[in-house]
Amino acid sequence: MARRAEHGGYHDILIIVDQLDRIPQKQLNDHGLTNHEDLFLNGSRVLRSLQCDVLYTVPIELAYSHCNGRLQDVYGFEVLSLPMIDVRDEQGLELLRRILARRVEKAGGQLEHVFAGPNLLDQVCKLSGGHPRSLFSLLRAALDRTEALPLTEPVVDRTVKMQASDFRKSLSDEEWKDLLRVHDTHKPLRESPADRDRWMTFLRERYVYAYYDPDGDGLWYDWNPLLAEARR
Repeated sequence: MARRAEHGGYHDILIIVDQLDRIPQKQLNDHGLTNHEDLFLNGSRVLRSLQCDVLYTVPIELAYSHCNGRLQDVYGFEVLSLPMIDVRDEQGLELLRRILARRVEKAGGQLEHVFAGPNLLDQVCKLSGGHPRSLFSLLRAALDRTEALPLTEPVVDRTVKMQASDFRKSLSDEEWKDLLRVHDTHKPLRESPADRDRWMTFLRERYVYAYYDPDGDGLWYDWNPLLAEARR
């Protein structure tokens, strides 16, 4: 593709460099330099050298760190957080229904044949927390538990209980209290270094989702809805 682009074969190119956000953070020296800072800040000249539009995914530890301002200065753009789809209202639910419908149509089916009723479809959408990957994960897990469509309420309930149990079993009592605090306040943990470290884990491991309210204070947070199921 690059060879053809040099000769005018392409225009308006956008390169998306994904998975960089999954690089584990490591400290490289005694001054606290991390591999994330070394790549995105010290290596910025290389990353910015491509003569086209580039979209990089950034590790969440770096995006939420004191380096956020330097990243904006170096790259000349705001570091954007991709919020989840708010499933508290009909608009958000309808968007997830359309996403699922397209995926099902690609597989040669129709969404109305996948679930036993619209209420069951909406239940799965709400339990995904507006995270498309979680939505597809719930759907795949439910499909693995049945031999025929449509998915019934008992199948979905078993799937939800199993996934909720998987989330709950790795949490300590202290982590559970912190997640309850996030659920009650919709605010991040930031009172101490330990809070901030735990907060990064919650965001990275999908215990907490970020949402955006354009008419309010911007970003707000809530726990993964599967955690509420784990309390039942």
